[in-house]
Amino acid sequence: MRCNGQWVRGALLAALLVTEVAVFSGCNLTPSNNGGGNQAAYNLVVVLERNLELNQDIVYLRFRHENHGITGGVVIVDGDTISTLPASGQGTKTYSPGRWTQQQMLQIKALDASNSYAYRDSIKLPSSFEITNVIPPNRLWQGGNVTLTWTPALDADAYFVSVKPRTIGSPARGLGSYDTDSDPLSETFPGAEAFSNTFGTVIPDVYDMQIVAYSRNFTLRPNAPYKAPDADDVRVPISRTDIDGAVCALMVSARDTIRVPQTQ
Repeated sequence: MRCNGQWVRGALLAALLVTEVAVFSGCNLTPSNNGGGNQAAYNLVVVLERNLELNQDIVYLRFRHENHGITGGVVIVDGDTISTLPASGQGTKTYSPGRWTQQQMLQIKALDASNSYAYRDSIKLPSSFEITNVIPPNRLWQGGNVTLTWTPALDADAYFVSVKPRTIGSPARGLGSYDTDSDPLSETFPGAEAFSNTFGTVIPDVYDMQIVAYSRNFTLRPNAPYKAPDADDVRVPISRTDIDGAVCALMVSARDTIRVPQTQ
């Protein structure tokens, strides 16, 4: 009987070790079935954002197990654990001042609320950059186009321009526009479009202008301080039979401004 007890303890220890390896084996782990023999469908969105204007780092997560109705879990980014809310499967954490360095390779590991699934990834944060030139150079708009030029953000795949009125609740539309012209470090936009309301009336204000550089993908997070394009830009999605979604790394420039006076 003593030998049998030792055998049972050994079997339990081996089972625990196998379970631990399976949980943390990363992208190759096969998730549990949904009861009907089909693979479970996970959705994971990770937005890693460094804001140079605010000197903040922000993590936004959305992690859901679609078929089982299980929401929530934890995602470990750069060694720090961020929990998602069980009701929504979303979570946010802000580091102020920021803790990441430019071009840092950030490691990501996601584990759902049932501890039955793990996903591993890594993404490099773009480097710091800045707006270097604005036309009109006096930052006073009196009609016509506005042009922004900026330095390159290393390890960024693309950029978009954000134009946002300073006054909270302003009816001005602002602008969120991907940089799609031939010059990847410059963008020209019609001021009348960014500085007016939906009826085309120009709204006097000070407008904040920023460039957002992103690596791999862009997915808008809730309560972002910039004006984003209408549609996400998912260039390299998570696309497997067991999980979909996107991982994004963003570098948000310090702001420049332009003033739209009362009389046009």
